[in-house]
Amino acid sequence: MPRLVKSWLASFDWEIVTEINRGLCQHKNALHKPTPDGNLPAKTLWQTNQSKDISLVDALESSPKIEPSVLRVAGGAERRQEH
Repeated sequence: MPRLVKSWLASFDWEIVTEINRGLCQHKNALHKPTPDGNLPAKTLWQTNQSKDISLVDALESSPKIEPSVLRVAGGAERRQEH
C-alpha cells in the first residue's frame, strides 16, 4: 500500500481543534475549560506541527477516536469559519 504523505492536518486550525475538544467534553459531561498551563503549550504544539507532511496512517494514529456527534460540532465550526 502506498504511503500517502501530505499535510493532512493543515485545514484544521486551532479553533476547530478547540471545538472538537469542547464537543468531546460535552458528550462526556465534562467541564471544558482551557487552562493556562495546558492550552498555550498544546496550541503551540498544534500550530508547529499542523502543516507538516505526514503519512495518512500517522495522521490517523495520532488523532483520537472522534465520535459522530463530535464531527457535527467540528463541521459547524468549519462552516462558521468559511462564512
